[in-house]
Amino acid sequence: MEVPAYVQDDLSDRLQDTAQIYVVFPWIVLFLRFLYRLLYEKERKITEGMKMMGMSNSAFYISWFLTYGIISFISVLLTSLLFKLFFVNSNFIILFLWEWLFVLCLLSQALFVSVFFTRPRSGIMAGLIFFFVQYYVNQMVSSSTDVTIGIKTVASLAPHAAMSFASGVFVEFEVFL
Repeated sequence: MEVPAYVQDDLSDRLQDTAQIYVVFPWIVLFLRFLYRLLYEKERKITEGMKMMGMSNSAFYISWFLTYGIISFISVLLTSLLFKLFFVNSNFIILFLWEWLFVLCLLSQALFVSVFFTRPRSGIMAGLIFFFVQYYVNQMVSSSTDVTIGIKTVASLAPHAAMSFASGVFVEFEVFL
């Protein structure tokens, strides 16, 4: 019996490059909206008024985190169901946790950026730059030909790069299984 010749399949390489765009960039809307709402309240001094009435800082931040945590939970649930259509061999819980942890990280980053600004416009611009710089870390590592595990590990400290690397692993898992 004759075995057919090996054929190079570039599908996984192409999907690894584009999957990260579809996984990371849709969450920029949630990130910027959360950042805008935080800075809008800060600019209007709504937070200061509530503090004068006895509200603590922790109650303020926990309420924001819970509000957007619930919104993002529903969004992540829906996108995980959508991803399950494409990632047939992957476990739904892992897909869900993968995205959920990334979104929680984005919310934490929005809280971090909001500390440095009082006006929504300047904060949104800085948040956008912060978002793209972290994504650019992934592009720098992905475009290089001689990347070691150490460089990928350090680059994975940027959540966008870690998310992109993980999407590549999911695509590879689906194509080769």
